[in-house]
Amino acid sequence: IFGCLCFPWTKPYTSHKLDARSSPCVFLGYSTTQSAYYCLDRKTSRIYTSRHVVFHEYVFPFELPNPLTSDSFDENVPAASSNADHVTTTVIPLKPQAPPSTAPAPPSTAPAPPSTAPVPVLQPPNSAPTTTTPTAAAAPPIPPPEQSTQPTIIPSTEAPPAAPNPVQHQPQRASTRKRKPVDKLNLSAVVVPATERIPTSVAEALKDPRWRKAMCDEINAQLRNHTWDLHSPVHAANVVGCRWVFTIKRKADGSVDRFKARLVAKGFTQQHGLDYQDTYSPVVKPATIRLVLSVAISNQWPIRQFDVNNAFLQGKLDETVYMMQPPGFINQDNPKAVCKLNKAIYGLKQAPRAWYTELKRFLLSSGFKNSLADASLFIYNQNGTLLYMLVYVDDIVLTGNNIQQMERFIKALSTRFSLKDLGSLSYFLGIEAHRTSHGLLLTQHRYIADLL
Repeated sequence: IFGCLCFPWTKPYTSHKLDARSSPCVFLGYSTTQSAYYCLDRKTSRIYTSRHVVFHEYVFPFELPNPLTSDSFDENVPAASSNADHVTTTVIPLKPQAPPSTAPAPPSTAPAPPSTAPVPVLQPPNSAPTTTTPTAAAAPPIPPPEQSTQPTIIPSTEAPPAAPNPVQHQPQRASTRKRKPVDKLNLSAVVVPATERIPTSVAEALKDPRWRKAMCDEINAQLRNHTWDLHSPVHAANVVGCRWVFTIKRKADGSVDRFKARLVAKGFTQQHGLDYQDTYSPVVKPATIRLVLSVAISNQWPIRQFDVNNAFLQGKLDETVYMMQPPGFINQDNPKAVCKLNKAIYGLKQAPRAWYTELKRFLLSSGFKNSLADASLFIYNQNGTLLYMLVYVDDIVLTGNNIQQMERFIKALSTRFSLKDLGSLSYFLGIEAHRTSHGLLLTQHRYIADLL
């Protein structure tokens, strides 16, 4: 009730842990911006906004002569109650007290002025008993009106009402409302045919002729490059494990390009200082890619793209590394032998650095110069011929102003390394490139489709 006594939780407004957690206030109303109450502290004239408030709806502090404080509110709180003709003072204790004596007062026949008669005060059912104090202490009690012999609050001839029964909460019934699932719109599912399933083991891959062919191609490439020699495991200080990794290479439109199987070393079993030293290998920066493509488009230069087959197998190792034989292709004549690696293999910690070092050595010998701003940008500038070459591991982009010189260099590069000519730039590092009359359109449609 507006103006009633309340006790808000004031802990958020205090600065010390021993400060009072509440103080007597006056209820002013409800907050319009949050689910909370406005409470006025009469002593400090401060308004508190709190969600946790205890109300005393039958006590109104503004009817009291002095403002309430925490110290004066321990036992009893005086409050004022108004009547149409008479005003009396009541005491409302907050703590339970002993009930007043029920012995009837002796009757009195002495007349008294009507203005000094005490007026009974009606209290709520759950409040504590009250006592009345007459306004004139020396005046004797007056008899009740002629219609009744004793003063009563409720005129009735029935027995006094019994104590109110405790509130009984009715049991809540279970909800019978049907709950419908949330509709998920704009969702689509693509069923991948079983023929394009990626195998999870070597035995499963060997049963499929397409994956078995991919594994044989990988082993043949290792043997052609003379990647390893079989040695006795007696001299091996640390033997690195290996495993097969299977993947499906797709085109820019999502169709299957080829099935690829890669023999990968378990580089996490290598030991620093024993079978590897430096591992850093630079890659081209995205800003460099955008800059070179912008120069090529503005000058109407051709942009070619290449992929180096088994790029990491081209790098030579400076450390001695031993590896287990490939699963599924163990030499039956010497099954306990280990592979002593002559060249790098995928998975080794130093493999990217070894490949970059080998490619850099060839490009410098061909007349290219390494850019100081980006270690993966190589520039050829001789006799008016300008070529730019971007290297990102085994992906290469080449552009320039002399098509004949580009063809000669591509032929020399394919002679030294095994190249796959992908033609004009169409898909590079997950970005689709479409050349139009207005320039080069770069999109990630396939990347977004894979995320969805």
